[in-house]
Amino acid sequence: MKKKFLTHCLLALWALMLSLASCDSTGVGTEQGDYVVAIEVDSLKCDSVSLVVVEPAYNALRSLGHRRLKNGKASFKGQIDSPRIAMLKLNRASKPFYFILEPCTTSITIDRQRIIVWGGKVNHEYFSHVRRRGRLIALVDSVRASYARSLADSTLTPGREAWLLKRNDRLHNSLQAMTLHLVKRTDVVGALYRDQYGADLDSAHYVQLLIKR
Repeated sequence: MKKKFLTHCLLALWALMLSLASCDSTGVGTEQGDYVVAIEVDSLKCDSVSLVVVEPAYNALRSLGHRRLKNGKASFKGQIDSPRIAMLKLNRASKPFYFILEPCTTSITIDRQRIIVWGGKVNHEYFSHVRRRGRLIALVDSVRASYARSLADSTLTPGREAWLLKRNDRLHNSLQAMTLHLVKRTDVVGALYRDQYGADLDSAHYVQLLIKR
């Protein structure tokens, strides 16, 4: 009897460990598709938030609700069967902020300087690409600013000009190649990146996008 009781305790403990493991450190949720979106808004004139999800066929929108902020916080809860593109709006008329809604807990913190999103493997991957895109754009801008300064103060030697132009071309091609690769993807990351940044492709890379794979 004592042995059977110990066996039941061990099985219960194992079940608890499995349930805790169903959400890993990136916030991936349970098999039931439960999602939670926890929102915190700081130092902004905002009294409400709305959440809208894009249906899998990308041809319809579905409202997941409208919440009044209480002490700058609000949350949405529900179920979803797969990652979807979602739009979060501060007040009803604001420009939406896009992220990927997953069966997990997603935390979104918003202030005047930035928006921080935490939670979900797919969401993490998407914003990793967005951050890399931002770094490449910053490097391109830096090279072009250096070129303009050197040109303005007459320190642009032929050697430096050639180096700056080569550096600019390399960075630009890296940015275009990354964008081309991502907009060709058929998953939700590709769909959101294509919607947000697909228009950034130059004509040469856009032609490659049209070529059948």
